[in-house]
Amino acid sequence: MKDHMIIGAQLAHQILKKVKFPKEKIEKVASIIAAHDNPGLGLKIKSKEGLVLREADVLWMTTEEAFWLDVGRRTIQPEEWLEVLEKRFTKEKEYTDYLKTRFSKGKTKAFLKSMKKKLSAL
Repeated sequence: MKDHMIIGAQLAHQILKKVKFPKEKIEKVASIIAAHDNPGLGLKIKSKEGLVLREADVLWMTTEEAFWLDVGRRTIQPEEWLEVLEKRFTKEKEYTDYLKTRFSKGKTKAFLKSMKKKLSAL
């Protein structure tokens, strides 16, 4: 999990430097990316921008594209994966704590409802 944060921070640093982004802002963006996904690793998120990125990263899991990618990667039945996500987004503190805004809570609820409907139609 930590690898994608480190690689993402390095890529952001390279890209922003290439487009002549201000150096102090490059460092801030890179540090946010480097810690966005797992404060449990001891990486603290200190800025509002970092909290927004963390929430957006979790919301990626509430897209149909991510759903089907995860079903394929995990070799799990779609109905089983939806049960996992429903539990994750309604009961597991690790994830529910990430969803701070009304937008993210509503998006998550709508996604779960939509996927239940789509899967029952299959």
